[in-house]
Amino acid sequence: MNDQLTVFAGILVYLIGMLVIGFVAARRADSSEEFLVAGRSLPLGLCTATLTATWVGSGLVVGAAGAAYEGGFLGVIADLFGAALYLFLAGFFFVRILRHMCLITVTDFSRSSSGWPRACPHP
Repeated sequence: MNDQLTVFAGILVYLIGMLVIGFVAARRADSSEEFLVAGRSLPLGLCTATLTATWVGSGLVVGAAGAAYEGGFLGVIADLFGAALYLFLAGFFFVRILRHMCLITVTDFSRSSSGWPRACPHP
């Protein structure tokens, strides 16, 4: 088997595995909030691991590669510190407000027609 076929088979197996996990999780969840944020009941360690996995996803990998190409090693350092600064600023200023309003994404805030602030039944 050549290398391209091996890589394609690996990606295909990974994709099928992710789809199966997504379908199983979707069937077990009662609402979209349960599916997207696990009912807001994850312990701190698991939330930290999930946020780190999301942060170190394709956006950071592609962004860091582009920064390395443009600015060398210093560009990568600036990219990482910028992303970390964004996470802290979002956490300190926006996440508490969004959580209090029972919103899951920033887009939910822009679609909110009930006005400001809308209190959540389960803070």
